[in-house]
Amino acid sequence: MEPLPGVSAQHLMAPKMRKTTPELLNERTSHRLSSVMMLLYPDQAGILTTIFIERPTDSSIHSGQIAFPGGKMDETDDNPARTAVRETEEEIGVAASSIEIIGTLSQLFIPASNFLVIPHLGVLKQTPTFIPSPGEVQSLIPMHISSLLEMKPSEKEFPTSYGNLLAPYFDFNGHAVWGATAMMLSEFREMIGDK
Repeated sequence: MEPLPGVSAQHLMAPKMRKTTPELLNERTSHRLSSVMMLLYPDQAGILTTIFIERPTDSSIHSGQIAFPGGKMDETDDNPARTAVRETEEEIGVAASSIEIIGTLSQLFIPASNFLVIPHLGVLKQTPTFIPSPGEVQSLIPMHISSLLEMKPSEKEFPTSYGNLLAPYFDFNGHAVWGATAMMLSEFREMIGDK
């Protein structure tokens, strides 16, 4: 099995001054663990698809952002994979038992929330029926994997808790996918782009 593209692929979609995950972990010895799920499934036409959630617009750090389903690791979770499937079931209604974990992407530290995120790749054999959690999900955004490979990055300023930040992003049907989610997508693109 080939090694993950890692930091170099992530940083194709990172703000210019952002430090790498290893650098940030050296500075912040105390952090929390979380997991997210990049869910791969066939849509009704049989096209390989993934799903994003749009976070509710509120006062939270990640208000209104486009993200993968996921969240912090609970004490009851045996491992990060368990966190990823549990959160996916809670947020978008896909049964944890129906998801086959096939691997992970490189871990990614998010300074704003002090989370070390472990992205998981999960597969479903058929098109799921999504049941989004009203308190955690404003909308669901499906994306064909072929569209991900075709997208060209752009750059603009995004409002953050510490001021506006110039960052690269993917414009997908009017949705700006940036930050940690875009960095994870960048690594996934590197993994499958030449396959």
